[in-house]
Amino acid sequence: MLSHRRRLRRSQGERGGVLLELALVVPFLMTLCMAILDLGLGWRADLNLTNAVRTGVRVGAAQGSASGADHTILVSVGSALGRIPPEQVRRVIVFRSTSATGSVPAACTTAVVATSGGSSVDSCNVYSNSDLLAALASPTSPPASFTGPCGTARRDRFWCPLTRDNEAGVNGLGLDYLGVYLEVDHPTSTKIFGPTLEIDDSAVMRIEPEAGA
Repeated sequence: MLSHRRRLRRSQGERGGVLLELALVVPFLMTLCMAILDLGLGWRADLNLTNAVRTGVRVGAAQGSASGADHTILVSVGSALGRIPPEQVRRVIVFRSTSATGSVPAACTTAVVATSGGSSVDSCNVYSNSDLLAALASPTSPPASFTGPCGTARRDRFWCPLTRDNEAGVNGLGLDYLGVYLEVDHPTSTKIFGPTLEIDDSAVMRIEPEAGA
């Protein structure tokens, strides 16, 4: 009888230990699964982002010095976002790079330059979400702020498309490198990493000879 009671207490203790282990492990596994879900969705959004910047930079290289080049770039980027709603885009930056492997100038990603709309020193035009939505609303008709001579009336005046070098020159050294940088606020499903994930990407391509001439 005594041995039976000992076995019963041992069995109850083992069940209690299993329940305690489950109580400790289950929350961890649930958190891990939710983190994997958010990271997976973020990875898919990053693929869409990469496609959008590559599309934008290819279009920009083909536009060259055309007056409405940046308007066309914005339309192309917005149209290539895939599953990313345009409303999630924080900013699009069209910039001049010094090489095919160059990146967006650090100053162009600051709040001060974003408020100004760009930087002539760093040769970049910074477009907000409202700029992108406006371009998508009128894809075939650039507004007046993307036309006319380079000057303060132009939205893209900080690196005016009319000044972009599309002439190959000696040994092909004259062509400008054009870059497109895109940044989005991707909303998370589980909020483990916060309400949004900031995802960004950029691409650079040399302007095609005589493009936009």
